[in-house]
Amino acid sequence: VLAALVPHIQRCKEAFKVQAVGASLYGLQRCGDSQEARDVLAALVPHIQKCEGAFTRQSVSNSLHGLQRCGDSQEARDVLAALVPHIQKCSEAFTPQVFKHSLNWMQHGGESQEARDVLAALAPHIKRCAESFSSHEMVSALSSHVRDAVKKGTHTHTAAFLREVLSVMEGEEAGYLLSALSASVGDHGDSSTSLPVGWSA
Repeated sequence: VLAALVPHIQRCKEAFKVQAVGASLYGLQRCGDSQEARDVLAALVPHIQKCEGAFTRQSVSNSLHGLQRCGDSQEARDVLAALVPHIQKCSEAFTPQVFKHSLNWMQHGGESQEARDVLAALAPHIKRCAESFSSHEMVSALSSHVRDAVKKGTHTHTAAFLREVLSVMEGEEAGYLLSALSASVGDHGDSSTSLPVGWSA
């Protein structure tokens, strides 16, 4: 099915609306890192780049959530790069649920510059989210990501990102997750080198 869709995506002349971008990527969430999925991602990149509408928080969430099993291929990186300006320009305030779904791609996002750029684009949204919601709500959104990082291991910049988010939260739950994550990944020295622009350890 994916292979059959590729030529149609490539030949589509109509500009993709924001909802179409989010829905297209969201539909790939269970496809895995196959050649067919890579071909679909490659075909979608120019449409994402040309999309002129303002991304809503749900569009950001759906787009990134859909990449959770697409691996760290060049095609996936190209999609991340195309999404960055849309994430940066999103003016809607994130909720903890949107925050949670927007981070689902991280475990397979690799150490690429594109992945770092997405984290940097997400950082101000997440900081504002942390200021607007309780620590309990934010910890609930983060807990599954921390458990995955502890159980499966995680990339250095992803661990640094999670630790930075947890470090600004108050309460015993946040402290527990921070301790578990730090013990799992170890102390990598000056973690600020792995953090998005504007964040500090």
